[in-house]
Parts: sequence; C-alpha cells; structure tokens
Amino acid sequence: MTVEFLFYLNSFSFLYFLVLIYLIISKSKKHKSLRYLAFLAFTTLPSFLNNAMILNESIFKFPIIFFFVLFSASIFGLFFKAHVDVLLRGTWNEFHPINVISYVFFLFLFCFCFHFFAKTEAEQTEFLKRVITGDFPLLFTISNAIFYLIQLLYFINTGILIFKEKEKQKELPYVNLFSQRINYLKRFWTVIILLYVSVIGSYAFFSQFHVEFFILPIAMNVVYLYIFINVDHYSNHYIFSTTEGTSKVKIEKETKSNEEQVETNKELLFIGDQIKSLLEKDKLFLKGDLTANQLAEHLDIPPYKVSHLIKLNFQVNFPDLINSYRIQHAKVLLKKIDIDKESIEGIAYQSGFNSKASFYRAFKRYTSGTPSQYLNSKASN
Repeated sequence: MTVEFLFYLNSFSFLYFLVLIYLIISKSKKHKSLRYLAFLAFTTLPSFLNNAMILNESIFKFPIIFFFVLFSASIFGLFFKAHVDVLLRGTWNEFHPINVISYVFFLFLFCFCFHFFAKTEAEQTEFLKRVITGDFPLLFTISNAIFYLIQLLYFINTGILIFKEKEKQKELPYVNLFSQRINYLKRFWTVIILLYVSVIGSYAFFSQFHVEFFILPIAMNVVYLYIFINVDHYSNHYIFSTTEGTSKVKIEKETKSNEEQVETNKELLFIGDQIKSLLEKDKLFLKGDLTANQLAEHLDIPPYKVSHLIKLNFQVNFPDLINSYRIQHAKVLLKKIDIDKESIEGIAYQSGFNSKASFYRAFKRYTSGTPSQYLNSKASN
C-alpha cells in the first residue's frame, strides 16, 4: 500500500464528503435536523485534508490545518446530539450540561493552539512529527482522552433518549410516523457507535498509520453513505417533513388535486406530533366525553379533517386511538390498585371510560384478557 495510493484515497474522501454534505444540505429545507446532520459530516471533512497534507508533507507549511481538525472534531458531539434532539423533541438545548463541557473543551483546544504557535518553527515541526509518528506529547494525549470521554457521554445520553422512546413506542397498539423517526435514529445511533468502536478497536490489530490513513477513511465513506441512504429512504416516509414556525395549521376544503395531497403530507407529521402531545402530556383522553370535534378545536383545524389525519398518522381510527391511551393508563393504575379500597370499575372511570362494559371490551381487545386476569398475572409475578 503506497503513500501515493493513500494520498489519492484521502483526497477522494475529501471530495466525496463535499458531495454528501451538499446532498444533505439540499434536503435540509425539509427539516432543520438535517442541517445539523450536514454540520456533523462537515466536522469529519478536515481530517481527510489533514491526512492528504501529511502524506505529501505540506502540513509542516500549514500547521493550522492540524488544529482545524482538532477544533472541528471537538464539536462532533454537539451536532450529533442536535440531530437526535431535534427529531425527538423538535428543539435543541444549546446549554445542555454535556454541550457546556464541549464549549469548555473547545476553549482548552484554543489555549493548546495558542501554546503551539508560541513555539519556534523548529519546535512546531518536531511536535507535528511526534504526533504523526504516534509519539504523542503529553498535552496531545490529554486532549485526546478528554475528547473520547466527551463523545462517550454524548453516545450514552442520546442512546438513553432513543431507546427509552423506542420502548414507549412498543407499548402503543399502533405504528405512527413518530415511530418511524425512532427507527431512523436507532439505525443512525447504532452505525455511528459501530464506526467508533471498530476504528478504536482496529488500533489493536493494525498500525496507527494504516488505521488513520486507510481504515478510517474507508469506514467513514461507507458509514456516511449508509446514513445518507437512510435519510433518503425515511424522507419518503415524511419523517423529515415539518411546518416549522407554524402555530396554526390551515387546511382548505378537501379536493383530489395532487397539489393538496402534497400539502397534506407536509402537515401530516406536524399534526401527528400535536395529537401525541395532547394525549401524552395533556392527557386529553381522560375526558370521558372527548369527541373528534373537541380534539379538532385543540388542534385548531376543521373537524372533518381529524379522523382522516389520525388514520394517516396512527393507522387507527379516532375511538381506537383514544381507547389505546385509556387502556395504557388503566394498566398503570391497576398496578397500583389497593383492591380493598378501590374497584376495577373505579379504574375504568378514572381512565376516561363511561361504563364498565366499554372498559372491559376495550381492555380485552388490547390485552387479550380481562382486568381481573391482568391483576392476577401481575400478582403472580
């Protein structure tokens, strides 16, 4: 494997990532999370330029490129978390504790950079030669350790968020578009983790030179191509569709024109998120007399559109959607019931049902058993 081949590989990877970033940005108007994904890919871009310049030894003339790699890598976790948070919650908290740690680390690297350029040219060259050959100076070793620790915190934090939401989705008796987002994020998170683990693990079997100049570029190219293919695939499911900044969804009278169908698809996920919030946060389903018209008032959309949009978002009708939430709530109450002081009928009314009969029918439909059987199974466990 010649130095010339590795130079062309890293130069190609640089251009390849430029194209991928452009393609992601071209889709970013669909959802702001894709802008963060483009920034995430950009944090990797300088490493290929740095590798190519090391291989042709021009890095010694432009050492600032080496520090640009460090700076861009230090904000990888920021955009990784931003992409996940915006898809899960619709917003990103720039001052989350982990993000604050990244800002402090960025300042540390700035001081590191200042310390480097305070050296003589000969000392700078010697420092870079040591880094390139793997004879890391102490300050560089410390910065590397801090970097990997921060990335680990990001991976743990986002992993908990994604898989916690995944478990919540499993409890629902339907598949909605939000669950498609979770599926995408699970794949995205897993492939990034595999990338990091495989690259770090490869140091145990290959030389640093082969890892950084051959294995890493190949792995990055494959992984980000996979991510882009997933983005393209899930874009067709409208998980990146949004009506950001829209406080009121306006839907005109239903027609069969293609133009209106496109608009409906764009609004689909936004309304689905609103319904999910009204049911999970505001617990609107606990109202025994809740109707589709009342839900329409909360959504500020025409009543005749509610059932249609629920069907598109959740693949169930309005009564089934409401009853599924009521049964989930009833199961929580049944786990805590004091059978000497409370009755199953009381649980039914507390969960939004207007009669014991309707509660039993719904309970059997969603759990394949009666409330009493559910209680007995929990007691035996």
